[in-house]
Amino acid sequence: MEKFIILIKTYNRDVYRTKRLISSIKKYNRDDIPVYISIKREDLDIFNKVLSDVKYKIGIVFDEDVQPDCDVVEGWLYQQIIKSQFWTTGITENYIAIDSEIVFL
Repeated sequence: MEKFIILIKTYNRDVYRTKRLISSIKKYNRDDIPVYISIKREDLDIFNKVLSDVKYKIGIVFDEDVQPDCDVVEGWLYQQIIKSQFWTTGITENYIAIDSEIVFL
């Protein structure tokens, strides 16, 4: 179990924003804090394709494994549920959840 990670909750329409964010994390993550993305299982192919040239280790967690029976359809609310329930994965003791549209400067 990790002590602390960075969690990026994202989805298929933000795949290029996620790529940009990961590049900024790679540049400024001096403490080598592990990075995970949480996506829907159906989005895996597009993330693998777009992120294939990113030379940075990224863990992938599926939303369906975080909250298996989530039937919320509103995007913002769904996103908050996944971010708030990530602790149930047992991957880490602590985490910061960020959205894919941010960039570290």
